[in-house]
Amino acid sequence: MENQLHLRIATDSTPAPDWQLDESVRAVGRSGIALARAALEQARRTRSIDHPAEDRDGHLSDTDPARTDHTTAA
Repeated sequence: MENQLHLRIATDSTPAPDWQLDESVRAVGRSGIALARAALEQARRTRSIDHPAEDRDGHLSDTDPARTDHTTAA
């Protein structure tokens, strides 16, 4: 763990130290972000296939039969 974080002591008047991640930890982070983005994109594609009448915000389109008024005139 001590190899993953390096404390960089600031030589200027900055009172707080700046923590830096080494390259291997950055690579793992980038990989995780790429996997998360791919999973999100897959979920969006799956949702658009499962619910084609919904727009991006989950609202039904105006032409969807589920949105038509099913009340009858008396």
